[in-house]
Amino acid sequence: MANELAALSNEIAAAVELAGRNVVAVHARPRFSSSGVFWRPGAIVTAEHTVRREEEITVTLPDGTTVPAALAGTDPRTDLAVLKIDVTTYAPGRTTTAPAPGAPRLRGLACGRRAGSGASRPRAQSPRCATTPGPGADRV
Repeated sequence: MANELAALSNEIAAAVELAGRNVVAVHARPRFSSSGVFWRPGAIVTAEHTVRREEEITVTLPDGTTVPAALAGTDPRTDLAVLKIDVTTYAPGRTTTAPAPGAPRLRGLACGRRAGSGASRPRAQSPRCATTPGPGADRV
């Protein structure tokens, strides 16, 4: 059992490391940032309800760099917003891997990034994540 828990812990840590390369902080409202993820190079998806302005939006990339972003579109019904950034600014990391045969499989992994928690920061400030191995969610 201890080996299985260690293997699951290592798999979650690897998934967080991989996901963290694609998680950004979105600055589109006063005082608070929200999280977003690269959908594809140059396109970031975030929660529509956190976008409170259409101009002067910036994004903090995983490496800690802050870049301007443009609102490309919103859908309040699905609570999604798409932001565009210069494609040459940052290339997102690989987003998927195949699980090892027989390895436990997570049903979901959600990661967020606060402003100033770029990849160059200590691990204590790495992206905050929650896993969903079943119907509930556990904070990691």
